[in-house]
Amino acid sequence: MNRCSLLQLVNRMAEDFPDSPIFCTYVKNQLHALTFQDVRNNSAFALLTFSALPEQRIGLIGVNTPEWITTLIGLTAAGKTTALLDPLISEENLEALIERSELEALVCDSETYEDISVLMASRQKVRVLPFPDYASLPGTPLPLSGSRPEGDLLVYTSGTTRASKICVTPISSLLSHRHELCPMMHIETGSLSLFPLPLHHSFGIGSMLSAFEKQIPLVICSMKYAPRLLRRLPCEGLFAVAHLVSHLLDSGEMPPTLKHIMIGGSRCTQELADRCLDQGIEIQNDYGSSELAGGVMMTMDAGHIDELTPHPGIAAELSDDGELLITTPHHMKKYYDMPEETAQLLHGDTLHTGDAARITPAGTVILEGRKKDTLVLETGEKIYLPEVDDILAGFDGAKEAALVFASGKLTAFFSCRPEDESRLQTQLSAYNAAQPLHRRITDIRFSEIPFPRTSSGKLLRRELEMLASG
Repeated sequence: MNRCSLLQLVNRMAEDFPDSPIFCTYVKNQLHALTFQDVRNNSAFALLTFSALPEQRIGLIGVNTPEWITTLIGLTAAGKTTALLDPLISEENLEALIERSELEALVCDSETYEDISVLMASRQKVRVLPFPDYASLPGTPLPLSGSRPEGDLLVYTSGTTRASKICVTPISSLLSHRHELCPMMHIETGSLSLFPLPLHHSFGIGSMLSAFEKQIPLVICSMKYAPRLLRRLPCEGLFAVAHLVSHLLDSGEMPPTLKHIMIGGSRCTQELADRCLDQGIEIQNDYGSSELAGGVMMTMDAGHIDELTPHPGIAAELSDDGELLITTPHHMKKYYDMPEETAQLLHGDTLHTGDAARITPAGTVILEGRKKDTLVLETGEKIYLPEVDDILAGFDGAKEAALVFASGKLTAFFSCRPEDESRLQTQLSAYNAAQPLHRRITDIRFSEIPFPRTSSGKLLRRELEMLASG
């Protein structure tokens, strides 16, 4: 079997494990499961629906549901180029990305269809269509076969904003990475697992495909419902971003049944991994990017969360200035309509990751931070910003903390209660007293609201910089 065909993967799983549950939803205190056979039938129905559409470039918008997944399978099987859009995207960003991606239609779930239809009413060139009516499926199984090459995905970087780059990604690249990940993943076959990852993100869709192939039944939900479902369901596995795991630990909502967490999409600290280990929970960190079409390296020992083992077939090396280079035949094709940026990043099958790293004699990779997260001052001194973020976040009273450089000053941002502000100022003064002159933080800002982040939990530091400069 060609493991890089999504249709063949769905058909194989439906033939080998037709009655095994794979995607679940929790409605009215009951768990409702779709089997592999149900997924094939729904995907086949979606394929029939979308094959009749004249439009070739289609945006997919919807919250995390099994129907989102089968709709995606149908679109790509019908040969459509499918843009994965954030269901919480702003009107301004959506209009900009429709224009830049040259989309001809949008396919929306029931939660977003009405609002998007109203928004797009003035755009005569963009049709808005609902998800297929899966409730009207015939009782007899439908064949799942496509006569066209599978369509590419358009995956957006940096939080799905108007400034995002657009990665043109073959389905085959995602599937190849996920196939290699399965034997490395510690979540076991048959272990009920919660899946609140954003499906429009490479880490989300790639992790979903890995679980699909490894027969891990997933409870599909949005991020905001994760704590409630973990309280109610006997989940042994969790696919999450670091920010959610930190929240579960801080709020005491980590369930006793949980054994394994697959984390990715943003930085995971050793402190976070150790806190999970203290509760008998093992974290695996899946490293990758939208440009790499998902994860390419995996943590095998939670006691060394930054030490990553490349997947089989992945080559890791360092450039002369210590940047991590990844060589793999499975990656994005290009940035859409950005040839110069593509040429800077991608050299044949070797991709510049933008991460600083070192490689051990055993061939494992130890990350040392994002190159762009290293602030180089006029004196030549360097400050690794996430390292200081972690220190500031440990201050008593800090909900979140970040260091930014704005208007020529190092500025500490804290998310906190107003009554904690003076205590944080005192702690910052004590911190500064122990620092060399170039590392002293000369400005402080407070906010009662959470920091701006992408759907995968990455801090939008640039937005904090703009606030500090304003």
